[in-house]
Amino acid sequence: MNIRISVAMTTYNGQKYIIDQLDSIRLQSMPVDEVIICDDLSTDNTVNLVVEYIEKHNLHSWKIIINEVRLGFCMNFWKSIDLCTGEIVFLSDQDDVWYSDKVLSMVSVMKKDTKINFVASSYDICDDKGRKINIDIPYGRTVNNDELEDIELDYLIGRSPIRGCSICFKKELINSSHYIELKNGLAHDWLIACLATLNCRAVFYNKILFKYRVHDNNTSSPGNKFNIKGFKEKNIRRIEYLLEEENGLNVLLSNTLNNITNNQIIKEQIIFNNLRIKLVEDSDIMSGLILIKHLNAYSKIFSKGIFYGLRLYISDIAFALAARLIRMRDKIYG
Repeated sequence: MNIRISVAMTTYNGQKYIIDQLDSIRLQSMPVDEVIICDDLSTDNTVNLVVEYIEKHNLHSWKIIINEVRLGFCMNFWKSIDLCTGEIVFLSDQDDVWYSDKVLSMVSVMKKDTKINFVASSYDICDDKGRKINIDIPYGRTVNNDELEDIELDYLIGRSPIRGCSICFKKELINSSHYIELKNGLAHDWLIACLATLNCRAVFYNKILFKYRVHDNNTSSPGNKFNIKGFKEKNIRRIEYLLEEENGLNVLLSNTLNNITNNQIIKEQIIFNNLRIKLVEDSDIMSGLILIKHLNAYSKIFSKGIFYGLRLYISDIAFALAARLIRMRDKIYG
């Protein structure tokens, strides 16, 4: 039985690495049926490079779509996924390099067990020149024993431990009702992974199948020195993160009506999030006191034990108190 395979890629100012990634996709041992590339109004030469590449290699089923307005990485991925026509969709960043058996290996896992609807692979970590390096990155996955590990919803609640560039999934998993904006920590890949755990079987495939490129190409965040503007920006991002997670949890909740365990997991996280939002946004002291009973939920976020959970709880308290003091200051001095 033939399975149609799509690749959903997004680009934005990716001229430095894009050709390496396009080559690695084109030269897969199992060819893909289509590649859908959505460019988010790049200001460099990315689009021209992709167009020239498609023409040079006569890739008639490869398409690049230039957005009319900038969507941001999350909504741009949703657009690319939506345009894919394959039964199985691979997500692709613009700066990684796939090993030649990535598609074949991951599709084979799905073919062996039809209940599997989501696969996340292991990967090498490389520098900006593509050289493998040994560094510790959040939720890095370098296990390489060819075994499968089941992914449960509880593992994903409160955090985003799976990189989108490592996954493939059955397109039937998602529909337009799932296309919500997630850009402050969680993202489209988190929601897809969560949905997969609610429908059949989601797995880690412990086989290294691509190079994940680590490079410094981001806008610098505010420094550690405290100032009111920097604090307000960080506070806004923290609140936006919590609100976006709640939106995602509500999407999941509508898909768990027949699963009591998952339904309860999501409802408990929504309660936890609401308390954090009230604390951080409104400086609600009662919420802070109630949150003491939720230290385990704090600890789960980084998977580093109760000490790190306590640190995050104290951080929320500190943000709430600082926000209250700033509001008092603004009220006094205008």
